[in-house]
Amino acid sequence: MDELPSVLGQLTNLEALYLDGNQLSSLPSSLGNLKKLNQLSLGSTHQEDFTLFAGNQFRTLPPSLLKLTALEYLGLGSNPDLDFRQTLYNLVSLPNLRELDLSKNRMKSLPSDIGALRNLEKLNISYNQISNIPHEIGQLKLLKVLYADGNAIAFIPAEISQLKQLEVLSLGGHPYFGFNQLTTLPLEIGFLENLKELNLMGNLLISIPTQLGQLKNLQTLNLAGFRRGGYKQQNQFTRLPEEIGQLSNLRVLDLSCSFVSPSELKRLEQTLTQTQVLHYDCK
Repeated sequence: MDELPSVLGQLTNLEALYLDGNQLSSLPSSLGNLKKLNQLSLGSTHQEDFTLFAGNQFRTLPPSLLKLTALEYLGLGSNPDLDFRQTLYNLVSLPNLRELDLSKNRMKSLPSDIGALRNLEKLNISYNQISNIPHEIGQLKLLKVLYADGNAIAFIPAEISQLKQLEVLSLGGHPYFGFNQLTTLPLEIGFLENLKELNLMGNLLISIPTQLGQLKNLQTLNLAGFRRGGYKQQNQFTRLPEEIGQLSNLRVLDLSCSFVSPSELKRLEQTLTQTQVLHYDCK
């Protein structure tokens, strides 16, 4: 479908509209009449293995979309032709926006304008080509979930520590879309006091900072590597700091396909008695 009928604007009680996987490049002006609409998805469809997806063809946000002041969720995945800096600037006019999906857009950078969306609670920037997260990410004080898997991220700013409400931080990878390239973590990561899930699978981490032991609410920590056929991507550390033993709420620690020695694994199992330590050899 490449066009929506204008009569759509007569559905004034509509609360959710999913238009994924079409060929839309514009929306009717009547869409602005949907004052109760709180979920709008203009993204992609994909198979279960994530290898195929097709999105719409927007280059700019339609003016009618910016009139949807009740909107809480907006899906803009697989719209690589969008001007994302202008898009983020315009989204400030949606005061109730809580969740934004910008995945699979071939973005090479996340515009600093992201910091203006102060009410965001969930942000998905996975499966792009982003190399650095901007310092302005720290302005999203209400953010609870940040998905940034499958990029080329090599740097996380210290301002990440300002995300005091963050519960999920995912910086892993995917064999089709690629893996992030982190070699170090900011020491300030220890200030994420509400963090429950941290995914660093398939990075290039040389060491794990002792400050990770400050994450008292952490339940899942994924430090695994990936290997399939002739391709591999593994974190480079060989041991974890003793402070990891302070993570009393940790339930799963994944060290599969890592360089951690058997003796170090034994130490971790003896220290983290309430934690399932996973270590599948992928040689």
